[in-house]
Formats: sequence, C-alpha cells, structure tokens
Amino acid sequence: MTISKLLPLAALVLLAAPSRAPVTEAVPNGNERPAGRWSHDTLFVTLEARAALWRPDEADSPPAAIQAFAESGGAPSIPGPLLRVREGSVLAVTVRNTLADSALVVHGLLAHPAARDDTLLVPAGAERTVTFAAGARGTYGYWGTTSRVPSVSKRYGPDAQLGGALVVDPPTGRAPTDRIFVITQIDFDSDGTRPPPNYERFQVAINGRAWPHTERLAYTQGDTVRMRWLDLGFERHPMHLHGFFFQVDSRSGTLADTIYAPEQRRLAVTEPVDPGTSMTMTWVPERAGNWLLHCHIFAHVEPDLVYPFAGDTVPHYPSPTGKPPMAMSGLMLGISVSPRPGAAPASATRRARSPGSSRAGTPARGAPPG
Repeated sequence: MTISKLLPLAALVLLAAPSRAPVTEAVPNGNERPAGRWSHDTLFVTLEARAALWRPDEADSPPAAIQAFAESGGAPSIPGPLLRVREGSVLAVTVRNTLADSALVVHGLLAHPAARDDTLLVPAGAERTVTFAAGARGTYGYWGTTSRVPSVSKRYGPDAQLGGALVVDPPTGRAPTDRIFVITQIDFDSDGTRPPPNYERFQVAINGRAWPHTERLAYTQGDTVRMRWLDLGFERHPMHLHGFFFQVDSRSGTLADTIYAPEQRRLAVTEPVDPGTSMTMTWVPERAGNWLLHCHIFAHVEPDLVYPFAGDTVPHYPSPTGKPPMAMSGLMLGISVSPRPGAAPASATRRARSPGSSRAGTPARGAPPG
C-alpha cells in the first residue's frame, strides 16, 4: 500500500485496515535509550515494521500515513529504535513485518566495515532473524524499504521513515555522553518509487520532529558537547552551527566509518552529510546566549525564503488538498547556553576554539574520537 498524500484521519484508518497491526501514532525518538535486552555478550532486539500516522509538527496538524519501526511491545518511532553496542559484542535482530501485502527489505544489519551491502527480505506477515558481530566502532544506520529501491537516497514516500541508528562504541571506557540526531524526509507528491516532479511538498525532521517542535538543547558555558549526525533522508544536508566552530571527529559512508586521528581532525562551521552517511562532531559553547544548529539549505529551514506565499503566516505542514504547494521546513535545533557561575564573559568577536586546542583555530590534540 502506497499513500503519497496527506489524508483525513478517518480515511487513513480505512485505508490502513488490511494491515496485520492497528495503525497507531508514531512517537519521536530522541535516541537516548538503546533498544533490546542483553544476554552475555549478545543484544537481542525485535523490530516490527508497522503502518503508522506521523505528526512532525503540532499535535493537531494533519497526520501523514507512513511506515515505521517499533521495538516489540512499544510504539512505532521516528527514527526507529536505537541499536547501540560495544565492539566485541553480537547483535541478534529479529525483524517482524506486520505490513499487509508489502514485502520488506532491510539494509544495514551487518558487521561494519563491510565490502558490500547485505539485505534481509521479510515477506508480509513473516519474521526473519539475523545475527552478526558488532564490528568496528562508528556511527551507522539501518533502513528498510517496501518500494524495493536500491539505496536510501531513492526513498521518497511512506517507507522513508523506516530506519534508525546503529552505533558501535569502543570496547571499554566511560558511558557515552554524546547525542544522536537522525535526519529523515518524506515527499508527499512522490508515489514512493520515483522522484516527485518537484520538491514543493516535503517534510524534513530531526529525531521525528520539525522546527519549531524539535528538541531544545541546553548547555553551560565551557561544556564539551559531542554529537552524532546520521542522514537517512534522500538529500544532502550541510549542517551549520551558529556562533562556534566544531571539530569533525569522523565521517562514515554507508558501509564504513573513518574515525580521524587527532592530527586529522579539522575545524568547521558547516559540514555536509549525505544520504546514508554520518558525521560526528565535538564543540565547546564558549559564549552564553541562544544559538541555532540547522541545515544550510533555505527550503529545509524556512520555506518563505524560497517559495513566497500570500499572507503573513505559512504553516509548517502542507494542506490536505496540496494547494498552494508548500516546501516544508524543519531541519533546525535551538541551543541555549547558560553562563558558567564565576566565569568571565567571552568576547562576542573572539574566534571559538576547538575542543582541547591551546589557541584559537588550532585543531585539537588528543580529544576523544566520536
């Protein structure tokens, strides 16, 4: 079943009736709680592919009919459940397909690095289990498709929300303090198997929410902030941080992650993340205030800058009729930095130093990798 338009709630329920599981609301996933249960060195996880309704904006905004992963016994989420393990461990992932008349193909459930992609085919109403070693540390993604597209960059319709993060941490060390942000997209004019004739009615989200409903981040001046960004959408997103430089610690492709040595880490204010890839970054908020971290493509942040409309207000979601056509915004986070008690105020014109550096503009030495 492919639904490429936003429809009234009652119609969505009727269209979804053949599904083997009831249609429920997808919840945003902040990627702070890993899924599964441990037995010795093995993480056991059951993922269910379900039909769901998604409201990336206000609670009363029109819902989109999508497909999403849920951990068994939980609600479907966008992104899907976080798979997080340490090097040397094993994952046993069972995928259950509750979608009626839709075979599911899942990518990314394999040990990294890998020479080639591997897939898991799960017929409608069936389940399959795959067991694999965690592989090398890094930030990876898993994703599914019911439209049989060959890559994550070719998913445009309801199956574009089937996916989540797979993070492999070092075998020992302190508990992770990083945050994981997964970018997803959907185009309401696509039939799910080919690009739409235009990109005027699409939604971009971070961890299942679109600005101004994305998470607000709060830090204290001088904190060390570590972030992982994973793009499971169909476009490149140059991520830009206001007010500070950040250090790029690693970049991944779809099958391998390159973690940079200390002398390889560089400073940036904007770093592009391509579909199916990830980037890890470390930065220090040296100045108090309110800041933004967002995609540097105008239409992904504020549709008024690209598509003018009559009137003063433009909703963040498209109307069910699709008229007028609307580009969706949403790829932005708000950041609040509080002054550290007793700290001298930093100059607003001072160039931000990289984490662990001894002078402004010098790459950090010995900072922990992402």
